[in-house]
Amino acid sequence: MQFVYERRRPEKTTLYAVVRDNVETLYAATSESGVELAAFVRAELEGYLDCGMLCRGCASSLRRVQRGVLPEAPLRQWVLTVPHALRDRLAYDGKLLGKVTRAFVGAVLAFYKKRSGASGAVAVVQRTSSDLKLNPHVHAVFLDGGYVDETFTAHGHLRGSEVAEVLAKTKRRIERVLARADVRNLVRIALKKPFSDGTVVVDMDPLSLLLRLCAAVPAPRFHTVRYAGVLASASQRRPKIVPQPKPPDADADAPDASKKKGCRYWPWAELMARSFELDVKKCPSCGARMKLIALVQDKESLASFMRMLGQPIDAPPRAPARDPPYYRSAVIRRLTTGDLAVA
Repeated sequence: MQFVYERRRPEKTTLYAVVRDNVETLYAATSESGVELAAFVRAELEGYLDCGMLCRGCASSLRRVQRGVLPEAPLRQWVLTVPHALRDRLAYDGKLLGKVTRAFVGAVLAFYKKRSGASGAVAVVQRTSSDLKLNPHVHAVFLDGGYVDETFTAHGHLRGSEVAEVLAKTKRRIERVLARADVRNLVRIALKKPFSDGTVVVDMDPLSLLLRLCAAVPAPRFHTVRYAGVLASASQRRPKIVPQPKPPDADADAPDASKKKGCRYWPWAELMARSFELDVKKCPSCGARMKLIALVQDKESLASFMRMLGQPIDAPPRAPARDPPYYRSAVIRRLTTGDLAVA
């Protein structure tokens, strides 16, 4: 049968038409929203419109591997996927993704070396799943066995227990990689009581912590403390059942003249005593009672007084916004067993 060469016509494909008719709209939409596409992404799209191929060179690399790298030996594919919470970071942190890939490949190679001998692999990092969602994962083709000197010994049937062994080793290696990468960047929350799954601390990116703090801020004019039943402010029984104020001690300060009868204002010293049981008017040196002799409200006088005490008068400077990726890590839960779990 005689084959006749026919030129590729990528400009007639559906994908090419979609990119051609919508790429300028994409540029305008991202620019209007204040988010600019990365230069390498724009270059890839423009290159696709020029030659009709995305990720140019992939096909030739695959042919080179098939014809000039892989020996005549049984092959087995191993695939590494990561939790959703880690995908965004790994997709835009090439160094960390490289370390994770090496940890995965190294775990499988160690498995083959222990049983058959020195093995080898070709690993390909793919960025999306079949529906084009961001999903960095690794497809690796391994020599299904190993070499001792120049003799290759095939591994043969792979048992479920062996897969579990490789999975456990890969998990431990990747967790160590992530822990080393995150130790300088994460904020740790120590739990007062372990969770039911054994979580004792939670490590998270500073930005994740700030987002949780933002979510904890209540809406304006929303009362977070509610009184109901006989404890409600309008209840006629409340004055009869709530604890009555204790009579003042003989050595206590005289009542503050600023607090009039029926006034809801509480001086700060009384608030500290009611809330934290701290007697702020007691001298820490001699134990005598202290009196408020002046209230400084002028900013210049306050600044001069603070400088005299050697205290800073300005708030610490803010750090500038860091470059993407904004999230350095997923939220990681550390268990009592020493294992790690991605929240």
